Amino acid sequence: VEHMKFVIQLYRNQLEAGRLFLHEHPAHAKSWSLAEVQKLARKEGITIHHADQCMYGLKTWGIRRGEVVSAKKPTRFMTNSRALGRQLELKCDGKHEHQSLVDGRAKLAARYPDALCRAICRGIIEEKKERALRDEKISFFSDIRIFHQKKNKNQKKKNGKERKGRE
Repeated sequence: VEHMKFVIQLYRNQLEAGRLFLHEHPAHAKSWSLAEVQKLARKEGITIHHADQCMYGLKTWGIRRGEVVSAKKPTRFMTNSRALGRQLELKCDGKHEHQSLVDGRAKLAARYPDALCRAICRGIIEEKKERALRDEKISFFSDIRIFHQKKNKNQKKKNGKERKGRE
């Protein structure tokens, strides 16, 4: 519980600084029901995504010697990046068999499959693109606002000179 309180504080620090965070735990882990996790999950902009790691290539050994079988490993992700979250929503398509992560298999499944790592990287890249586009829009509108302020200022100067000329 103390570890979860610590990481939740790290996530809050990330949020306050305008940075991303990604939290991952098995879908059925008790940690999802902790008050600190629930409170963070309710914050605006935070989303939870469900995925089955078999769809990202998670494999383990099967019953027969040398057999490699998919391992489902239902997983939840919590993040403040919608782009990242969209990459972490693949659910099992049911087109393959699963091997339960028992008899020492869970230890190997603690490592993310390469395709899951690539999905996380794609999400980060998409987030960066979205933020850059948003920043461009903000910059564009700021430039327009500054242009109009200068234009109005110049117009007022011009109007002031015209009045002086008529006097």
